[in-house]
Amino acid sequence: MTTIAQVQADLAQAQADFSAAAAKHVAELNQVQADLASLSPTPPPPPPSGARYSVYHGNISPAAFQTLTGQPTTGVMNFGSGSNWSTIAQIGAQLAAQAKTDGAKFLICPVNVCADSPASHNQVQFQQVAAGAHDAAFDQIGKDLVAGGYPDAIPRLAWEMNGGWFPWAANDGTGKPQASYVPAIQRVVDVMRAVPGQKFQFMSFNPTYGDLGVGDLAQYYPGDVYCDIVGIDAYDTSTAPYPGAAANWQRILSGPFGLSWLHNFAGAHGKAICIPEWGLVTPGGTSPAGGGDNPLYVTNMLAWIKANNATSSYWNNWQTLQNSPNALAAFKATFA
Repeated sequence: MTTIAQVQADLAQAQADFSAAAAKHVAELNQVQADLASLSPTPPPPPPSGARYSVYHGNISPAAFQTLTGQPTTGVMNFGSGSNWSTIAQIGAQLAAQAKTDGAKFLICPVNVCADSPASHNQVQFQQVAAGAHDAAFDQIGKDLVAGGYPDAIPRLAWEMNGGWFPWAANDGTGKPQASYVPAIQRVVDVMRAVPGQKFQFMSFNPTYGDLGVGDLAQYYPGDVYCDIVGIDAYDTSTAPYPGAAANWQRILSGPFGLSWLHNFAGAHGKAICIPEWGLVTPGGTSPAGGGDNPLYVTNMLAWIKANNATSSYWNNWQTLQNSPNALAAFKATFA
């Protein structure tokens, strides 16, 4: 007959066996997780909190822009040559060197995902990029950014892809992305993330604001895994005639695919925000029409950038602040 003592002993042994088995399974699970981590690229660190300010290098350095406006301008954005795949491969070295000369602490680095020549335009080149035909160029860009002192650069891929003016225009003509557009963007991110020492923050979604007839912009998004920062270019422009400062601000803010849309999109995907191009535009044009010396636009943009902890880059080229006393005063008042 089984005694109570025997039952208790058997129960104790079963509990000991279960604990040993559980410990073994936990150890095995930890090893699997460690193995998976070793196979995956190191995720980039989160971008710094708070607004960050940069300027397009076109005709003014970050230091000179800070002196002009009072804005704490610690970053720079510039462009390399996209003439062909040989010049594209040199973009990282070129822009890192210029940023160092400018004394920039951070760099927004536009990365051409299609070449200007040959003029096969987007469909064929997207297919080539997605298939890995140009991996060497993107690998070189990444290596040169790291070697040049900007391992945390912001690669800005296929900017303004919803427009029709760059070789990487992503629309297939029916309101949908080219079939290979998203796979091409994903391929570039994968290649550059494999560069040793990189901590890049990829801005792989950067339309220009407004409805340009290419369908829902969300369908051009490469996916959360392939994007760290979402951006929109937001100049003070409108189709002619320019509707006035207040009306155009409402268009930029609340119109289709404007700043409010970007805010909601970023929140839904848990992404940081960048406005990589914004600035005044000379009045009197027809495509686009600009608001000229517009202090309301400057005040509202700077307030929105601060409220959204966004990174931004001012474009001081078309209607310069040096020729816009009211807008310049708005800059100075913001940072007084």
